[in-house]
Amino acid sequence: VPCTPARLEWMMTGTYLPASTVLGQMPPILGDCTVGNVAANAVLAGCEPCHLNTVIAATKAMLKPEVSLHGVHATTMGATPMYVDAVDTLS
Repeated sequence: VPCTPARLEWMMTGTYLPASTVLGQMPPILGDCTVGNVAANAVLAGCEPCHLNTVIAATKAMLKPEVSLHGVHATTMGATPMYVDAVDTLS
């Protein structure tokens, strides 16, 4: 889904955080990863605003040093991080 200014604005309704909030440094170039960057990528992935806070939380988790995301990005093997959100569908 192309990320237009209108779609990005719509996506940002899914969080109270300002777009300029820095979540951490994104490997491998260690540039600032902002809520706006995450929201733009969520639009591209076809998410809806109700998904944004989950995507932000997953991004923050992946940026933790113990995940070693730089090593994952810099490796020559095919490692890819994956996030699984367990949803209780029985209730």
